[in-house]
Amino acid sequence: MATHAIVDEVRLRRFARLAAPLLRSTAQQGFGLQVAQNKAGTGLEFLDLRPYATGEDARHIDWRQSQLRNQMLMRSYREETASDWTICLDGSASMQDSKKWQSARELAVALAYLLLQVGHRVTLIIFAERIVARIAAGRGQRHFAAISRELQNYTPPADGGGSLPGLCASLLHGRQDVFLLSDFLCADLMREDLLQLCAHSKSVAALQVLAHDEVALKRRGSTLLTDAESGEQARLDLDIGAGQSASAALAAHNAALRTVMQSLGIHFSAPRSGDSWEHTLLAHFGRS
Repeated sequence: MATHAIVDEVRLRRFARLAAPLLRSTAQQGFGLQVAQNKAGTGLEFLDLRPYATGEDARHIDWRQSQLRNQMLMRSYREETASDWTICLDGSASMQDSKKWQSARELAVALAYLLLQVGHRVTLIIFAERIVARIAAGRGQRHFAAISRELQNYTPPADGGGSLPGLCASLLHGRQDVFLLSDFLCADLMREDLLQLCAHSKSVAALQVLAHDEVALKRRGSTLLTDAESGEQARLDLDIGAGQSASAALAAHNAALRTVMQSLGIHFSAPRSGDSWEHTLLAHFGRS
């Protein structure tokens, strides 16, 4: 896959080697996630050429293309079991914190890379109060580059709007798996939107992305807080007790969110703040 600015390609290749087997294990546990079987052989469809990584089976090296391009290249294949995936990414104002958005982009890029490496078709949808960007389903190096460019170029608005993942349902055909990335900080827990996604897809997985301040409120004194989506403001006097109350409120919100996700059959993860994207995704797929 082509080098890009969001995540280093060496890290992506290492992650894909670790995560691909976990996708199969996750599917066997009934989470609805599936992985294409990538075994070279007669009758399989050639998918792409990709750089060789140390330790891979040398039988799959394309020696002719490697010589022509002066780079060791592997042939990738896919079987008919390859499926369609849609990554739905929350691009609303509540995601505009720079570190929070960077984390969300890293997760989306890594997911796209992994799914494309194992032969799936991948669609990217960025949503807010409307669909703000879409990269239609595709495979291969050029498609990954297109997804990377879109994620590199898009910036959430500073304020206004809402977060409506249910809008993505109108773009689904009912046969793909969906991976939803959002902060899920909505009072209604996005229940109706999640129902729409489940009704129009084969399966849904979800991962929460939060900023550090949303997990651990450490500021003290009088602070003006602004809701990024509604624009409403409130001045609060923050002390140790306020921080503890905020943490308790987030814990209660996430407990209710987990209950909703479980009732809908959605595999949900809420990683710790500061975890790397590798650790977050490997934990989601079942590796602690």
